[in-house]
Amino acid sequence: MNFKYALNKLTVALPAIAALLALCSCGRQAAPEPPLKRAALTLELFETLRSNNHKIATKLTSRLRQVDKSSLFLAQLENLERDNICIVEAQKALDANDSKKAIDIIKKAISKHGSRQNLTTALNELVILNKIAVLTKNLENPENAIIMAKAAVELRTLARNNDSAKVFLPLVKEKISQAYRMEANEKESSIFSLRSDIEIQLNEGSQNAKILIAELAVENPKHPLVKKYIHHINNPSADPLFSNIKDK
Repeated sequence: MNFKYALNKLTVALPAIAALLALCSCGRQAAPEPPLKRAALTLELFETLRSNNHKIATKLTSRLRQVDKSSLFLAQLENLERDNICIVEAQKALDANDSKKAIDIIKKAISKHGSRQNLTTALNELVILNKIAVLTKNLENPENAIIMAKAAVELRTLARNNDSAKVFLPLVKEKISQAYRMEANEKESSIFSLRSDIEIQLNEGSQNAKILIAELAVENPKHPLVKKYIHHINNPSADPLFSNIKDK
């Protein structure tokens, strides 16, 4: 199942940049070169942030920090834009349905830049999305009813604690019902197959017939063949069906 999901990019309040620009512009005509340079860079940064060009924004922020090395705001902005570069790359991988690559991109970023909250939040989102993808695959193409039921229950639990998975709740409800039907059909098919194997073993007089009857009794204690065998044990001459089973 393919589905689209947008990772949350980080934003900075553009009015804060505008305020920074205003401070740089005051008395611009009489200002020395550094303030003029800073004002030009800030204006360019403002436009770059509006166009979401995170790579250029990171370079401009780095240049501004060289002019004003004490600015905590610029330091935070530079980190934010570096994180956005990684998140954009991860989003591209996610759009290509490659969640593993997206996770690797964020993990490498965390390894390089540290466990910043922005990156760890993105990583957590991607891990959940990858889990959803695995579970929905097991719902759509299950090997058996047990796998489908397990996936449905796990996805339901995930959806209760994560908004990203809530959209799958109707599917979960449908698949749980389907799993019950599949289990009933699989059990019926299994019992039919087991019954056939018992008949073959009885015809051959094999001791294996007793083992298979025991398995049938576990699956369906009220099965007619099980009742006949129990009756045969109590009355050995009552049913010739089991009389040719060879002794050890």
